[in-house]
Amino acid sequence: MMQEDLTLTRSEAQKWWEVAQQRITSLSEFREKEKRGLAHIGRIYEERDQAIDKVNELQALISFYKHKMKETQANCDNMSHAIHQQAEVMARHVREAEEEWNRHIDPPLGFFRLFRFCQNLL
Repeated sequence: MMQEDLTLTRSEAQKWWEVAQQRITSLSEFREKEKRGLAHIGRIYEERDQAIDKVNELQALISFYKHKMKETQANCDNMSHAIHQQAEVMARHVREAEEEWNRHIDPPLGFFRLFRFCQNLL
């Protein structure tokens, strides 16, 4: 009885052979799809790494230009302060010249135009 259970008929063996061949084919197809999927994942990781590199590069550029902007703003502030001081000194010299002029001579009309122009610069 035990011996009978272990023996296969030719048709049963053929069926098992076909099932095995189908499984092998399915497994081969799966492996091929797996290879394509892994290759696709590899490309995605490569693109992600490139995107990360680009983001890092852009962040570095942003930091660089922020630093340059701060330097430029500081330079502008310094120049503005220096120009303001120079304008105050020029205005003081013009006032002193006007006072000196008024003490000694009647000034011509052109001097007043120059004086008003300098005052308007302030």
